[in-house]
Amino acid sequence: MLYPGIVAFHHRSVRLRAVLGPLPAMTVVGVDEGGAVDTVDFNRIPKPFTVADRHEYARLLDRLADAIRSRDLTEVGRIATRSALMNQPLRHKWSLDRMREICREVGGLGIAVGHSGTTLGVLLDATDPACPHRAPAAAQACTELTGGVAVYRTLSFPNTLRTDPGLRVRV
Repeated sequence: MLYPGIVAFHHRSVRLRAVLGPLPAMTVVGVDEGGAVDTVDFNRIPKPFTVADRHEYARLLDRLADAIRSRDLTEVGRIATRSALMNQPLRHKWSLDRMREICREVGGLGIAVGHSGTTLGVLLDATDPACPHRAPAAAQACTELTGGVAVYRTLSFPNTLRTDPGLRVRV
């Protein structure tokens, strides 16, 4: 909400790491598993990620930067799903497996999760002519899963962002 596109942000030091750029329009069909997460407490717990995990997250960020630059939403979906799966040991989402099934059933791009929260969403390409059929199908399945659903559209403002084509993340 603070930036007109996708960014990498260091939340603990409250600083912008990189502007990754705008994405084509996406629809996110989301659910909330319920409950609440105290952000301060969450940030205090030790993170179970190994050096290999940190390197993989860095590679995912590199791939994401490339995918955004090339406007490859299929790759964005793969990266989001991998990141969601990697985050399971830290902040388990009980509905992740079913959300992945829903994503496959409706022809979605992947699953995004609130890594420190309680939300999950099926990512859809809003420019796909099938999106007007995919989104309601995903919403119906998600409603059956959690009892509530929200549908969001991404907004990007391509003329206001300057991207760094040489972004590479080092650990």
